[in-house]
Amino acid sequence: MVINLIRIIMAVIIDAVLVNAGIVLSFLVRFKGQVPGINFKPYQSLWVFITIIMLGVFYSFGLYRRKKSHSAVNVIDNTVKSVFLGTLLLFVAVYSVRQGLGKFPTSVLGISWIINTVLIGGWRLIAGLFGKTTPRRLLVVGKGTAKKNLLKNLMKNPGWGYRLVGVMDEEAGKIGIPGVLLLKSTKNIRNFILKEKIDEVIIALPDNMHNRISDIVSQCHGLNVRFSIIPNLYEIFLSRTDGEEIDGLPLVEVMVSPIGGMDEIIKRLLDIVVSVAGLLLVLPFLLILMMFHKIEDKGSVFFMQERVGKDGKVFNCYKLRTMREGAEDDTGPVLAKKDDRRVTKSGRVLRKMRIDEIPQLINVLKGDMSLVGPRPERPFFVEKFKKDINGYVERLQVKPGITGLAQVNSSYDISARDKLHFDLMYVRKQSVFVDLKIMLKTFWVMFSRKGAI
Repeated sequence: MVINLIRIIMAVIIDAVLVNAGIVLSFLVRFKGQVPGINFKPYQSLWVFITIIMLGVFYSFGLYRRKKSHSAVNVIDNTVKSVFLGTLLLFVAVYSVRQGLGKFPTSVLGISWIINTVLIGGWRLIAGLFGKTTPRRLLVVGKGTAKKNLLKNLMKNPGWGYRLVGVMDEEAGKIGIPGVLLLKSTKNIRNFILKEKIDEVIIALPDNMHNRISDIVSQCHGLNVRFSIIPNLYEIFLSRTDGEEIDGLPLVEVMVSPIGGMDEIIKRLLDIVVSVAGLLLVLPFLLILMMFHKIEDKGSVFFMQERVGKDGKVFNCYKLRTMREGAEDDTGPVLAKKDDRRVTKSGRVLRKMRIDEIPQLINVLKGDMSLVGPRPERPFFVEKFKKDINGYVERLQVKPGITGLAQVNSSYDISARDKLHFDLMYVRKQSVFVDLKIMLKTFWVMFSRKGAI
């Protein structure tokens, strides 16, 4: 996280310097080595604004997102598009303030489009050329023709950046590749990955065996390993995830969260700002609720319970108590359901307005949770669902949230399997904009009481 943040900050600084250097060079080209003061003065007033516009466009085109394989074609394509759009926006901005700041030659912007495309794209290509990392230690899980074709391509193309360490194939007698280990069963795949320090697993299974992917990934939950599959045509047709193509070999990453880099930083800042503001705003309201709660029920107002967070980390989750004291003393852990008799009268109101979760703003501040994400579940149920529901473990790759897609589209009594559909959709599509949309919809649910029990 820290290294990635430093990388992003350095890239932003370099882009800011080069954007302005490109405009200054454009003045020199336009005026044949001269920089007339009357023309340069508007730029001096606008350079901060110009920098912000260009960096914002670069960010929107993903120039600050790091992919483990970022081809030169992608760099050039994204750079050309982003510099063109940024320059176009500058044309509009410069014309809108032309009367107040003076004549900023639009021809300079036209020239800067060419120069900045070269500068912004050029330094990224050079950085990629000299920033080669050590080969990724690779494990191939496969069978039949799909596995054979993958191994053949790996041996022919060392430039892909992989070092093949092992192959998992239950039917293979031997590999025939010197120095490559053979695994006969996926039961030991987690230990193998840890022992051999595997960076990536590529799964090349026949179409009728792709249901095993979830089992393989679940065993390796919590490990810092990238999983990719060679998709069939049906999966390529359905998938909206960014795929990867290496010399004609299509790969789709599984168990991947799209948020990262600057998006992750913005999400955390949003969590902190909103949770602090929220706690300050609801404090008087909470005091009134505590008073009414004490009148109806003599138990504690607040409720603390162990929940499972990102990567399976257990934390104490805070809530306003909505059930009577000792509700599970005789039954043990039981999921909430419609018309649950354990819920108090005031608790039912809190649930209908979805405000029993407000104390979890403290969990958000602590970093155990986020404002938006899959709801955190108790360890007892997590272990049960991991065994009963394929893919359940994938929801643990992001921080749990106070609200989420399932919460704004369903009720308290939705089944774990149905809730997982919403959770995995969020894991795949999460972004700052998606979070804001869910937060706005949460307010609508709270005040309309739509979908609550």
